[in-house]
Amino acid sequence: MFLEIATFDITSAEIALNSVADRIEFCANINTGGITPDLEELRYLKDKYSQPIHVMIRPVGGGFLYTDSEFKQMQKDIVEFSKANADGFVFGILDENQEIDMEKNRLLVDLANGKPCVFHRAIDRTKNIF
Repeated sequence: MFLEIATFDITSAEIALNSVADRIEFCANINTGGITPDLEELRYLKDKYSQPIHVMIRPVGGGFLYTDSEFKQMQKDIVEFSKANADGFVFGILDENQEIDMEKNRLLVDLANGKPCVFHRAIDRTKNIF
């Protein structure tokens, strides 16, 4: 079995990393369903813990359709969190029809440069998950 724990702040991340978790999903702001966490907090966690940390890439809570500036922020975040040794990324972008935006998601996967990427709960909003 493999245990991943979603965490929404530095305290819960440390609790999870001190537990039996094999990996954490590091986010911020549980009230919005999770957004991109603080870069310096990831750096701190990577310096102190050895378990893999996958970072949520989501500039705002709510839906999964992003403006051009929000999408540019997502691209920048993947590059910056990669440099800070994030082990993987969690994101999901839908289009105006609530379908997976293949082009934008593919661009983020490419920017992850081989690091694992997980399509998150945006899949629940699509008409056909297959």
